[in-house]
Amino acid sequence: MQSYLMVDILLATYNGEKYLAVQLQSLAEQTFAQWHLYVRDDGSVDNTVSILEHFCQKHPDKVTILKDNLGNVGPAENFSLLMQASKSDYILFCDQDDKWLPAKIAITFQKMKELEAGQMATPCFVFTDLSMADADLNVIASSLWKKDKLNPNATKLGNLLMQNVPYGCAMMVNKSLLTLGTPIDKRALLQDHWLVLLAAAAGKIDYVQESTILHRVHGANASRGNNPLKKDVEQTISAKVSNKNLHTYFSKLQQQANAVKQRLDERGCLNKETEETLTSFINLRNKSFILRKWHIIKYNFFKNNVQQSIKWWLRL
Repeated sequence: MQSYLMVDILLATYNGEKYLAVQLQSLAEQTFAQWHLYVRDDGSVDNTVSILEHFCQKHPDKVTILKDNLGNVGPAENFSLLMQASKSDYILFCDQDDKWLPAKIAITFQKMKELEAGQMATPCFVFTDLSMADADLNVIASSLWKKDKLNPNATKLGNLLMQNVPYGCAMMVNKSLLTLGTPIDKRALLQDHWLVLLAAAAGKIDYVQESTILHRVHGANASRGNNPLKKDVEQTISAKVSNKNLHTYFSKLQQQANAVKQRLDERGCLNKETEETLTSFINLRNKSFILRKWHIIKYNFFKNNVQQSIKWWLRL
């Protein structure tokens, strides 16, 4: 039924009634029409499911609602289940509370085809900038990259092990990368970081320096509120200077790196250079002080901006 479709959109929902209808309408208004929406609700207790069903009735050939008895599994596992259901060659990830700009799919798809260059077996990852908006979609910052001091060129494996750059809501992957990343390992922090690490290790990454989305920022954001990569563990001054918090956070990054290494090894994609980088990162804190600093420099385990990089270099 879907052989003619080129892009799948994966939408994970949970108690999203307040903003969901606007997001769904922005999908319907895309200039690129060859898409299919896969959505799985994670046990909402509001009107989210009703909104989804209404949208499905309006667009019956373009929407598949996944239903199971798994209950609330959390954002990463929810997306993992959606990834397993996807059938198309190209995949976009969607947050329930944003608004896509009309050319989002078209712009991202064009860059993906350029990056693939006809080599669909190569895992490919494309991401774009996004604009930050308040709860009423008033633009707060036209470029999230500039506001959060994210460098879109910092996509070498060493950089990405330390800090993720792409946001899941502004990325596209091809089927080759999706297959490599499915299912998402339990040690992965979120699907965007997991997939971009695999792309850095075994494929190609490129970006579009254009905002394709209004990323709504509010108190209940799953991507910014619960992701340890997007905010400090705690906001007190003592927490910000606490080595305990830093090491706890770094341990999660190391566990994720170990999961990436194992997945690449299992799928026959682990080359010598990648294995050395991942092994160094995983074992970094077990090395002597001097050797630890040398490996940070050698493998480029630095964050996006100089101030953060110096702080981590001194404290790790």
